[in-house]
Amino acid sequence: MKKPKIGVIIASSLNRNDLLFSRSLYSVLIQNRSPDYVLIVDDNQNETISKDIQRRILDLENNKIHYIKNLRTPNMSGTGAWNCGIKWYENFLDDDDYMAILDDDDSWRKEYIDSCYDAVTSSPKMPDAAFAFIKRSDCDMCSFFDAEDISINNFLKGNPGIQGSNMFFRFGALRSIGGFDETLASCTDRDLMIRFLQKYSNKNIRIIQKVLIKYFVS
Repeated sequence: MKKPKIGVIIASSLNRNDLLFSRSLYSVLIQNRSPDYVLIVDDNQNETISKDIQRRILDLENNKIHYIKNLRTPNMSGTGAWNCGIKWYENFLDDDDYMAILDDDDSWRKEYIDSCYDAVTSSPKMPDAAFAFIKRSDCDMCSFFDAEDISINNFLKGNPGIQGSNMFFRFGALRSIGGFDETLASCTDRDLMIRFLQKYSNKNIRIIQKVLIKYFVS
């Protein structure tokens, strides 16, 4: 089995440059296992904000970090920016590589990518996705789930615990379902998971039973 590459997408929006660099991107750069690529997709409409992002990236002098503008649907819950990033990665990732998503105001524990990598490479068949647990900043307890909880019915009536920042997909699986629906203003993670489960079911996913993502509620 070839060693899969890992690409990360962070969609930057809402003029949150300080959080992007001090929290989300910082948490990527201190991972125990460094990703192969880190893509910042700029969904800001303010040119001053965009230039500030580009300047700060250059200051980091890290050739793994890349920057593009969102040229698809703007300000639609990140869907256009994420799809723009998926398209960019078609030049760098194969179907059996993996793509991770992180919101620009959330963070990963330093063992997140390492844990996902171990989960997908320890199986004889490459899993279609791996999901770790999220801890919301406004909740004392984490929402735990297992593979059976990742079902269409559960996403139709709620969300068992999958959001953008703990999505770790085999790239070919994510591409095959068409990425995110850019017409939706909300529930985009639930919609994506329903379409993913319709095609792949939950039989070839891995659950990482650790709290590795912190989701910050403004």
